[in-house]
Amino acid sequence: MIGNDINLLIDIMIILTGVFLLKNILTMKKTGRLERGFMLGKNMDISNPKDPEGFIRYMYVKTIVLSVLVIFTGAFQIFADYTGEFHMIAGATSFALFGLLILYAVFARRAQNKYL
Repeated sequence: MIGNDINLLIDIMIILTGVFLLKNILTMKKTGRLERGFMLGKNMDISNPKDPEGFIRYMYVKTIVLSVLVIFTGAFQIFADYTGEFHMIAGATSFALFGLLILYAVFARRAQNKYL
């Protein structure tokens, strides 16, 4: 049972990460200001960015898509854990999400170099 509790905790953290990422990009879009968080490192100087609106525009759709996929993956993992079904699909989904996170990091780095 402890294994299921740990899996549930990890899955909830995955969902919350997706929610945080979604909130972060929606706040940036609404205010037009950069927010520290998942996309911007702590040590990054954002006091005088070149084109913050360009950064937000470039990352907006990518971040929305990633956020939804992260939330879906966490929810699907919970479903798979508690039904005992679809473990192969759940594993493949997690593996694919990891690949998407790497791709997203590449896009975020490009956007930082170009716009910030």
